[in-house]
Amino acid sequence: HYGKPAQACGGYVGVELHLASRLMRAAAGGQLLVSQPFFEKIDAIPEGTFWRDWGRHLLRDIETEQQIFELCVDGATEA
Repeated sequence: HYGKPAQACGGYVGVELHLASRLMRAAAGGQLLVSQPFFEKIDAIPEGTFWRDWGRHLLRDIETEQQIFELCVDGATEA
């Protein structure tokens, strides 16, 4: 995810941190899932890879649906 978390009590807090955590939790081993804000910042991806659009999903403790994308490798088998 891409965003700016708030700093408090020597650590980071905020919805940005929670969203990144939920994306990590949603991914299976070896998957790379990203949010719409992160996806929009990417100019290029490695040769032999492509984006799969997972659509909009509700993630635990996040009030709005999030657009999720997966970076996939050509020829890789799905889990």
